[in-house]
Amino acid sequence: RDQVRGLRFRADAAKIFLDGEIDRHTAALLAPYSDTPGSRGDLLIEPEALDVLVRRLDAEGFLIHMHAMGDRAVRVGLDAIALAIQANGARDRRHQLAHIGVANPDDIVRFSRLGVGANFQPIWFPADDPAAGPTEAVLGAARARWTMPMASIAAGGGLIVAGSDWPQPSMNPLDAIQFAVTRQPLDGSKPARQPQERVGLAQILAAYTKNAAWAAREDDVDGSIQIGKAADLIVLDRNLFKIDVMALHKARVLLTLLDGAPVYRDPNFAWP
Repeated sequence: RDQVRGLRFRADAAKIFLDGEIDRHTAALLAPYSDTPGSRGDLLIEPEALDVLVRRLDAEGFLIHMHAMGDRAVRVGLDAIALAIQANGARDRRHQLAHIGVANPDDIVRFSRLGVGANFQPIWFPADDPAAGPTEAVLGAARARWTMPMASIAAGGGLIVAGSDWPQPSMNPLDAIQFAVTRQPLDGSKPARQPQERVGLAQILAAYTKNAAWAAREDDVDGSIQIGKAADLIVLDRNLFKIDVMALHKARVLLTLLDGAPVYRDPNFAWP
């Protein structure tokens, strides 16, 4: 970590995979899968070992990023961070759980209490996502209500972060932003999936910008437009707040700046 530290690359984060995927029955659940009563999936690391690992990484000042799809994985991840906080004392932490395929309602407010970022991939939100139907089928209706609970965690005071989980079918954040706001396919051809978990445009834009910078421990230099910060910006061809939400994905990037220098420009966009 100390040897690998540059302007745009650092080795100060640790990724831990706690489980697999819900639709493949490999996510770790608190209760059995609805279609497989004898199975609730497995953790890839036992809680006791996880607690030791997280406590050590936290003591060393690493950012901790956990893949957690099932509600059991979410709980043991939060438990491990809670124990690390208790053992290592108060300080500025930027740990996060990624994906949160389903969470138990009792754990929703713990993101805020523990200061843990909730890292979502809105590209998976719409009803036509290939895993949506199988995921809800194996969870059952009551539990499926808590799939990818972005709005609920935000309402509980938790900080939401958004990313691509590259590689994905679309790397365009404007597609994903629309999914987060509508929970529908881009063309509106299906009703919203879990409409109660839709978020506002300002919320999801923050998740992709200043909140993401927070999670990377870069919010002092990036993530918002302020004097003294790096001018890592894009210019769009329209104001997202003045168009229909179903047209968000139609916005086009005219200019991309990296630290103030243009690295992409639409040929038709005048730039001095």
